Amino acid sequence: MLCIRLALAVSLILFLSSCASVPPPPWAYSPESVYPRAEYLTGRGTGLSRAEAETAALVEIARNFNVAFSSTARGRETFSTRNGNTEELRELSTETLTRTYTELFNLKVAEPWWNPQRKQWEALAYINRQEAWETYEPRLRSVTASLMAAFEAAGAADDPLSQYSGYRFAARLGNEDGGAADMLKYAQALHKEKASEFAVAQYALDDISARIKAVLDKAVITVRCDNDFENIVTGAIIEAFRQGGFKTADGTSRSANRTEATIDEGKETLEAGTFYTPRITLIVSGGGKTLFTWTTSAARQGAWNEAVAKRQAWNALAVKIRESLLREFNTAMEGTIK
Repeated sequence: MLCIRLALAVSLILFLSSCASVPPPPWAYSPESVYPRAEYLTGRGTGLSRAEAETAALVEIARNFNVAFSSTARGRETFSTRNGNTEELRELSTETLTRTYTELFNLKVAEPWWNPQRKQWEALAYINRQEAWETYEPRLRSVTASLMAAFEAAGAADDPLSQYSGYRFAARLGNEDGGAADMLKYAQALHKEKASEFAVAQYALDDISARIKAVLDKAVITVRCDNDFENIVTGAIIEAFRQGGFKTADGTSRSANRTEATIDEGKETLEAGTFYTPRITLIVSGGGKTLFTWTTSAARQGAWNEAVAKRQAWNALAVKIRESLLREFNTAMEGTIK
């Protein structure tokens, strides 16, 4: 047993000696001297193992692209005494979670090295800007082309609600995970000079909010509801649209943007009283075409007095409208190019 321990100790000494004799690579002194900033993106990392150092380098290079990540390290040290000698056991687990909406194209890692003075591994990750751009540019061009097609289609629509729908769709294309906004930011970090070729797409993205606001200023929606009771449901529909910034008018308006709603009472007359389970079907149209169809219902309501039962049921339906109508309308508006 003593011979085995002695052999292991000698092997460890020889290993450490060999590590100490390895000169540091040129990038260890100055990464930019080997990988000039104008041509490369770099990230430097350290760790107790090669893998840990390489992962840390990846996290560091990801910072260039504003990639969301979290990194936590957990360490544990224990000490024990054996034959008068103190033995140290150190365990370090580093968990790095990275989430990137676009790949780190052409990512490479220089040969890591063991720094004997700091007793840690050091690694350098790097990306050649030009090589990465050649891979990345076709995908960026495809995504921005889709964005511009949606943006231009919205501007060419012949009524405010169709324009609203188009700009909502363009905004979703631009701002969804991995969409044009993410890709343009990535392009700026990867190759700022080349990214300037896509300035028009960036201008369109920046302008969408103002375009939507301008559309809302002229998008007057007339609201008409058949079989309403005490104007309860009509008021809820008007309130929902106004929360979204729309202007509304009563059903006599000649606006091209219309909301037509019909309520099925779901009336039951029983010995216990009168019960209603109202169901509304709502259609929003603009430019002579249907843009949105929505149906919802309220839970069954009843009372001895028919008017009381009906008021309770219509109020319950109004609550559903206030809670859901605008959200589902906007979701539908973002769905397809109209």
